[in-house]
Amino acid sequence: MPSSIDTDAFDVALALKVANALKVILENRTRVKVILGEERVVPGTLGEVVRLPSILTRLEGRSRLARDDALLEFQTLWSTLSEKTTAEVLDAIGWYDPNDLDWEDPRSNRHPDLRIDD
Repeated sequence: MPSSIDTDAFDVALALKVANALKVILENRTRVKVILGEERVVPGTLGEVVRLPSILTRLEGRSRLARDDALLEFQTLWSTLSEKTTAEVLDAIGWYDPNDLDWEDPRSNRHPDLRIDD
């Protein structure tokens, strides 16, 4: 299981990558809702509730002040997520802890590559 990212380690680029992965994970979660007496599976809306689309828009924006504010807001959001959710997000972005790897693993002496591929 990947270790967590400390909230102080976030910069705008890393926060953007993690926020996009979190958005996908939250969009894939569903819930059962009773509509007119019939149970239906509907997509969850947790991403909208925690204002993730707004944070993403401001992280991608041109204004440095808006990006910095969005970074602070995302750091606060990240610290409130469950261990399961953070593990899913870190797995989705390919994050790993070099200290947990085997000595022979070529990744063991460096941190994950977090450059944005898009």
